[in-house]
Amino acid sequence: MLPKQNIRKIRYISSHEIPLLLAEAVPALPWLLRSRGSEADLSLPQVKRRDAFTLVEILVVLAVIAVLAALATGGARRMLESAAISKSASQIRQLGLAAHSWAADNNGRLPTAGPPAIWYTNIYPYLMNNQQPPPGFFVPWDTADNLKGTPFYCPLKERSGEGTPVRSYGWNTYVKDMAQPSPEPPLALARVKQPSKTMMLATSKNGSVLNGTRPETWNISDRCGGQALIVFIDGHLEKRALANIPTNNQDVFWNPQ
Repeated sequence: MLPKQNIRKIRYISSHEIPLLLAEAVPALPWLLRSRGSEADLSLPQVKRRDAFTLVEILVVLAVIAVLAALATGGARRMLESAAISKSASQIRQLGLAAHSWAADNNGRLPTAGPPAIWYTNIYPYLMNNQQPPPGFFVPWDTADNLKGTPFYCPLKERSGEGTPVRSYGWNTYVKDMAQPSPEPPLALARVKQPSKTMMLATSKNGSVLNGTRPETWNISDRCGGQALIVFIDGHLEKRALANIPTNNQDVFWNPQ
């Protein structure tokens, strides 16, 4: 404790005097104080303002954007593929209905894979306002440019990479009257034993005819989400993996009689 005689000599410094005393020791301090006001509060530290993102923050934002873009792109691709499969299914159904319409006008007999009743030329009028196919409509075989925009062309065909000749749908070559001599006579619907089990049309890789001799010559395509679209003689549609298609051409799947 200080002696009593020294107490009066102690002078307390007010808060207003502190900046003046500090100014004598730090010449640059008056300029700083003037910029912030004479009543500046020196008791609290000044927080530096940040106007930009750090590199880590930018990288995180870019990573999030990349993930969202990938998800959006994948979802859009799946939606487009699903829409294309639905369109292809609708088209092959139309082909089947047109074949039945042709049969109704021809004594109940279905068209065939080859002459004299080639299936695609005969059902064309039933799909295209009763008009006949223009000359060269089904050629050139290697591009199928004439088929695009019609029910004869699958929207998934162009990017399938299945080669030439370019054809989207094929006819079961065994749908004909095998009891009659060649050329291929049309088969009467009444002679089909199990119309719900025998294929009439299916998505094809590169031709208008489907043959059941062995897998490599089937020509059936699974471009629609890993499955083939198949219309049976009774008119119903199924999706099947190639592994579930019989390899024996005497099977009812191929042979209607």
